[in-house]
Amino acid sequence: MEQKDTILVLEDLMSACIGTVGEVQTEDNRILFVGRVTAYDKGQQELEIQLHRGSETPRGVLHRMPVKVQIHPGRGWESVAVLYGEVSACAEDYWKIAIKNMVVCAENRRAFRQKVRAEGWVFWGEKLQNRAQCQLADISLVGVGFTSKAELPVGDRVQLTLPQLRENGPEYQLTCTVVGRRNTAPEGMPPLWHYGGDFGGLDRRLESQLCRDILALQAKSVNRKQ
Repeated sequence: MEQKDTILVLEDLMSACIGTVGEVQTEDNRILFVGRVTAYDKGQQELEIQLHRGSETPRGVLHRMPVKVQIHPGRGWESVAVLYGEVSACAEDYWKIAIKNMVVCAENRRAFRQKVRAEGWVFWGEKLQNRAQCQLADISLVGVGFTSKAELPVGDRVQLTLPQLRENGPEYQLTCTVVGRRNTAPEGMPPLWHYGGDFGGLDRRLESQLCRDILALQAKSVNRKQ
């Protein structure tokens, strides 16, 4: 995805966000304060959010501290936006946040799934000694959906080796817990299992990488519909 496409999607989103209320959170989803989006600087890609709830914004926040902002854009965006950035200014009644990445979610971050078709491998067992082909169906920052002919135990930790999610993107090795299983094959046919996997938390580097790929897929989808 070209950088200009990312900027255009971000500008459209931020235009819809002006005047709406959002939650400023730490990387581990702890709410710092609730604020109202009052301005967006296109040149600096910097968001200003004024205190909406509380006596003042949190004190002792370091410059460039990573944060997330969760917003319901409205105005035609039937979604929730999760913006990833760094604190660029911190006052008692407002913060400025330099936006680095974003994910637009259908309802909320945990429920959101980005549809994607990709072939990969699933490994399971005490030493991940078992292997079978799988097909990725959807992915989010917290989990994944995939299909396989192999019958995997619900509750087990498995490892997925996945190819690029986008052109020239990175490959992935992701560990998840199998939290759901259903047979999608027609009656009388060999089972084809659809699985839901929960990552249980990704490290910052991997989450940032996955966030960029999901953003690229979303922007491509938006451009295709226009």
